[in-house]
Amino acid sequence: MVTTPFIIKLGDWWLNLTALDEDETAITNTTAQTPNATEVNGKVIIAGFGRVGRRVAQLLERAGVEYIALDNNHERVNQFRGEGFNVFFGDACKLKVLQSAGAAHATMLLFSLDNFTNLEHLVKDVRRHYPKIQIHARAHDIAHCETLLNDGANQVVSETLEAGLRLGEMALINSGFDKVKANGVVAEFRLELYSALYDNVLYKSHPPN
Repeated sequence: MVTTPFIIKLGDWWLNLTALDEDETAITNTTAQTPNATEVNGKVIIAGFGRVGRRVAQLLERAGVEYIALDNNHERVNQFRGEGFNVFFGDACKLKVLQSAGAAHATMLLFSLDNFTNLEHLVKDVRRHYPKIQIHARAHDIAHCETLLNDGANQVVSETLEAGLRLGEMALINSGFDKVKANGVVAEFRLELYSALYDNVLYKSHPPN
């Protein structure tokens, strides 16, 4: 059977950056902060601190859930650390950065990267090295969602699907639908679409004899 769609429910987590590539050294020597090894155990990793990653962090903070975020833009890290976000510098697209970040002790890894390049390969690597970690990923569309699920992600969110559902909900409300009823219609449609996605992946991975 399928799992319910990912509606941002997260545990807690973090990171220590010790392994550096040559191209990372110059940036790390700026004022952007990297985490301390004592901050690692059992937390949620938010990989990517663009607009989506920040929204996740805000929701977690509002719910009182600990997190630590990772981003490879040192100016962004400096800016949002200054605003009180628990974000550190590091390239989450590199497995050895996640390894030195303490991924072995993390409860969950959430990919909210702006650039989807190599995300499939990264999900495969993380799943192979850390078979028990929960992987949640931001995807472009349903086809991308299916690819990431096949690569080892536990749950995925389609940007195009969610945008369409949100716009559809607005259209229903502005057409005279009660807001609660509109929310229900959209929630049911979302469940149908994601359920079909997960069922399709399950069927392909375990076809009938």
